[in-house]
Amino acid sequence: MINPGHRYILGNLPPPVGGVSTFMRRHLSRLRASGEQFEARDWVKMSAVERVRWILFLALFPRRLQLEFNAYETWAMGAVVLRPFRTHLTLRIHSGGPESRLSPGRQWIFRRFLGRVDHLILVGPHVRDVLARAGFELPCEPEIQPAFLPPPPEDEPAILQTYGDRGLSFLESHSPLLVLQGSDTFHDGVDLYGTDLALDVLADLRRTHPRAGLVVGSPSRGDAAFQAYCLGLDDRMAAEGIQDAVWILDGERELWPLIKRASVFLRPTTSDGDSIGVREALHFGVPVVASDVVPRPDGVRLFASRDSEDLIRAVRAALGATGAEGAGASHPVPQQSHRPR
Repeated sequence: MINPGHRYILGNLPPPVGGVSTFMRRHLSRLRASGEQFEARDWVKMSAVERVRWILFLALFPRRLQLEFNAYETWAMGAVVLRPFRTHLTLRIHSGGPESRLSPGRQWIFRRFLGRVDHLILVGPHVRDVLARAGFELPCEPEIQPAFLPPPPEDEPAILQTYGDRGLSFLESHSPLLVLQGSDTFHDGVDLYGTDLALDVLADLRRTHPRAGLVVGSPSRGDAAFQAYCLGLDDRMAAEGIQDAVWILDGERELWPLIKRASVFLRPTTSDGDSIGVREALHFGVPVVASDVVPRPDGVRLFASRDSEDLIRAVRAALGATGAEGAGASHPVPQQSHRPR
């Protein structure tokens, strides 16, 4: 039901759980708690009929609309470009990646949409450079606003239950604990989030820390090519005898309670925005080791992207600065009843 009396906030809503969808859930929760009126829209979850109605509404509704875009949406943005009526338009760009890879036709739509934006929010200053390299001129001075919002602590017990007995046993029996948000796609021919590099670190670390473990948040294994890559990683873990030291957190389960218990949070990405996971780790006082592909927040220990040896050095330095047991020792897993998985 379209209600023109509310502000409309557009973006990806979970599932799946990701950086933008996590921000959206927390952002909307805060707005509701403050009493603001709005309606949320997720283009991906609309039916074909709902999409047609939404496009017509955006283009033709004669009263003033307040729209906040949190994701690139060709048809919705095109409707706004055609709209002859008053609109207050907010655009939050989380990485600039989708916008920098547009076809010529979509570039035309986005350039004209961008020209109508009243309030532009970038999650970091590097996004300005990404847009400039793609040939987009900003319509106004952007507000730099990281997308991180602290996770609600009251959600933690329910999330811990989704890990099951096996997951909680893994946390209790492995230290130091490395945590990585995995991906299901390639970037420039390599794993975008660097699971292969994390295995390099784990294999090296277990020579001196035999109880070391790695958690990889991996909702899916992607397309056929990425699935084949994952099977290769499975074979590698078996050959190196580290398969029992790796827990793949599959499905749509939140990662932040694991980040909270990590000794080091890894972010060996080949491309990035303002990572929610990095911000969550810093929020909890957990050391972060991340690639140098984009500017990172203060407190992050950098390594040269795709340089396995440099990553290993950085992780060992992070552990040495905090003690081998790391931050996980200060966040014990609560004892409670859990459903087995």
